[in-house]
Amino acid sequence: GRAAVDCGIDYLVFVGELMGEAHRAALAAGHPKEQAFHFSKVEDAGRFVQEKIHKGDAVLVKASRGMKLERVTKELMADPMNADQLLVSVEKDWKY
Repeated sequence: GRAAVDCGIDYLVFVGELMGEAHRAALAAGHPKEQAFHFSKVEDAGRFVQEKIHKGDAVLVKASRGMKLERVTKELMADPMNADQLLVSVEKDWKY
């Protein structure tokens, strides 16, 4: 949460029970509360982000694989049918 504030990110959306701490840290670091949001469900966060983004906005989706936030990413894409070709996945694309 503090690191996101230090990067100058306009809106923060945290998902999951454990990310409540990051949300609180962002607020404690001075991020405006009307620009920092916490959701317990991926689907709720996805709908919220879809309503907020505009053409030209940059969106970073960062999560553990367990959160399966690629579901949100696919919903935000202009061409979700080609998600397999367009999205980078640690399991699929990175060599260890």
